[in-house]
Amino acid sequence: CAVVTAANGQEALDRAAAERPDLILLDMNMPVMNGQEVLRRLRADPELKEIPVIMLTARAAPEDVAAASACGIADYVTKPFDFAELMEKVQAALR
Repeated sequence: CAVVTAANGQEALDRAAAERPDLILLDMNMPVMNGQEVLRRLRADPELKEIPVIMLTARAAPEDVAAASACGIADYVTKPFDFAELMEKVQAALR
């Protein structure tokens, strides 16, 4: 697989539009635009709304999980994470 990275939320949104990835791993805590806003904008864009998103973040509060889930995520993984578990969730999201 090819990995494309972004330094902040706005760049993540721009890269998603340009690259059209098969999957996005998205952190809640990012500069410029947080992950919740990136997710909201992805879901509002007809060209990007179907891309599966896995939130990969240190924010584990139930309200954070609920807010991301309400926007339509494939899964939610908290840091520190188990790599094998993350890979299983990635594979499931790509099916």
